[in-house]
This record gives sequence, structure tokens and C-alpha cells, in this order.
Amino acid sequence: MDVFTSSEEELNEADIQRKSATFTQIRFSAELDSKGRITVPAEIRNRLELEQGDKLSLELKSAKVLRKNFSCKMEALDYLRELENVESFSFDSGTLEVVLRD
Repeated sequence: MDVFTSSEEELNEADIQRKSATFTQIRFSAELDSKGRITVPAEIRNRLELEQGDKLSLELKSAKVLRKNFSCKMEALDYLRELENVESFSFDSGTLEVVLRD
């Protein structure tokens, strides 16, 4: 029987790749605290099996993200129709967030 060994660093890298390959697109909103930190919601941590000390990689895929408050969903949709190069958007609690393609 062959025995394979890996360094702890290689095992950690393999674990990170496994976790990122399992969930290729997960979105959530987070608020920066006074030190610029964000908290990953428990539901996301559980789905990704994240534990204290795990490392996450964040990737910015667009040059521009717009956030604007509206009093109603219809106003937000009217504003959205005027924009070009919209990659994605979300509307939650009166705030429209739009990601624009480069």
C-alpha cells in the first residue's frame, strides 16, 4: 500500500480549494466595523464549513458599485433602467446596490 504525505500548508491549501470549489457563488451583505472588518454571517460560515483561523480571499470583479437609497421599489427599478452595463443588482430595505461591468 502506498502512503502519501503532505505538508500542513499543502493540506490547508487543498482544503481551501475544496471549500471554494464547492460554493462558487455565494453573496451576502456585510457592514464594515470601525476597524474595517466584516463579519461573515453564520449561515455562510456553516455552509462553507469555516472555522476560526481559516483564510478567505475576496475578489473585486467590477470597477464600480453603486449604492443608493430609495423610498420604494418602483423608484429603484426606474433608476436601474437608466443604467448601462449592469452586471447584477439587489434591493434590500430601501437600498439599491448595483454592480457595473467594466
